[in-house]
Amino acid sequence: MANPKFQWYLPDGVTADADESFAPVNGIPTTPVERRLYNDFGGAEGSVDSEDFLITAVSRSTGIGDYSMDDELAASGWIEIRLTGSGGTGMVNQTTGWLKVGRGRFVRVRGIKAEGYRTIEQRLVIPTGAGIVAKEYKLRVIEDARAFMLSYGHTEGGAQGLRMGVGDASWTELLVGFEAAEAAVPDNTIEVARGISVFAGVPVPEMAEALTFSNLDSAAAALAAGEEYLALVTVDGSGAKTVTKSIKGTAPLSEANLPDVPDGHREIFWAQVPFSAVITDAEIHMDRKVYGGANLVGTGLTPTLHPFEALLGDALVIVPSPAELDLTDDDVNYVWASPSGGVESNTTGLQPEDMSCLLYELTLASGVITEKIDCRPWLYPNPIEVHLDIHGALSGSPVGYGVLATRSSAYLVPFVGVTAAVGDRGGTSGLTKFDIEATDRNDTYVSIFTDTSPDDLRPQIAYNAAEPVDRESFPQVLFFHGGTRFKLSVPTAPGTASNGGHVVLRLAAVSAA
Repeated sequence: MANPKFQWYLPDGVTADADESFAPVNGIPTTPVERRLYNDFGGAEGSVDSEDFLITAVSRSTGIGDYSMDDELAASGWIEIRLTGSGGTGMVNQTTGWLKVGRGRFVRVRGIKAEGYRTIEQRLVIPTGAGIVAKEYKLRVIEDARAFMLSYGHTEGGAQGLRMGVGDASWTELLVGFEAAEAAVPDNTIEVARGISVFAGVPVPEMAEALTFSNLDSAAAALAAGEEYLALVTVDGSGAKTVTKSIKGTAPLSEANLPDVPDGHREIFWAQVPFSAVITDAEIHMDRKVYGGANLVGTGLTPTLHPFEALLGDALVIVPSPAELDLTDDDVNYVWASPSGGVESNTTGLQPEDMSCLLYELTLASGVITEKIDCRPWLYPNPIEVHLDIHGALSGSPVGYGVLATRSSAYLVPFVGVTAAVGDRGGTSGLTKFDIEATDRNDTYVSIFTDTSPDDLRPQIAYNAAEPVDRESFPQVLFFHGGTRFKLSVPTAPGTASNGGHVVLRLAAVSAA
């Protein structure tokens, strides 16, 4: 069976890579050097398209011993790389800022088509006073899931779970949402669902949006009968969506005509925009979208578990590419990540091995997932909880108060940002709805839910809810200065019997701003 064949070349695309020598000055980044990482240069090895993979680094004292992540150059994060472009048929561009590689530091790279390449710059940034001897290093490609043993003590200290990346400038991932579908009345409009991402450590929510596509291609040329153009839709760190078009051509156009992903963006879908101006689901393609954080996508027996990083036992587990699960029908399936780097499921609910981490409980019936319980445990810096309570009847104008009791500022944590509950569901039909306001270092309270139309995402619980808890609320304001005060109010309550409101905000303290 053919496999990817990774090869390093100089920027001329002709000369195989040789060892690079640097003359670093402590405290000053070295001049970047560029290399091309090919998947089977010239097609001589009979390669296949690669899956997503990781790049890290190993180093040693010049000419002495084996290359290792434990050498201080790799261990200290003094080696940095950035992705700058790509080449070859069907390649999708990927660009990044400078990212550290080495022990415990990895950069996830989108797959490379056979005979294609990605351009990667590298440099050394050695701090003043480090006083190291002459060093050499190599970049290492990691194709499959791996477990990297860390220093002992993580198990005993209880630091276990999935890496979320909040507060980590090296971490950018889509987390959930951004599904795309044809408009209710098929035309040239695509409905994009709300989504959450983390860009350079900052959580970014994005509301649902309808995107309308014109009949003009990237050169402002109008489509004629039998023609189409391809539209690439991406999102950036502001949450804004960008549409990048191709030149028009005879339908159907090859995916190879897709434009590059703009620098600093993440792809959410691409679409074929036809002359008819009627875009259907068949012309909307989301297969290239990649989430982080072990997001589970799919409703049948073989859903896809997306990439993740996790601390399990004393191992850092890296799964760089999506994995297809094989579930058992008409049963409850438990999906696990193991400290040895594997992903598996069973129907017993028992840990496959010590320190395996439960990610999901999935109930299947007749080939369909009928219930999904998200069990993912998250690691995030300096966890803080703010509790807001209202005692007694919720009708009228009751309020509750709380404070972010730290001098550091904090981000609301994705997925588990707001949890609300009531002691009593209420005696008449309707919703118990909560609003949360914040002060931001003054005495003026403003709702953290700045946009409630057309989707009102404030915590709300139906009078007949089987479980009177809302875990789906996520506001538009996510950043709060230390000392911010919060106020909980109840815009609506289904009758006087509804009582006992409780809301929890989970935050990660990440800065002293």
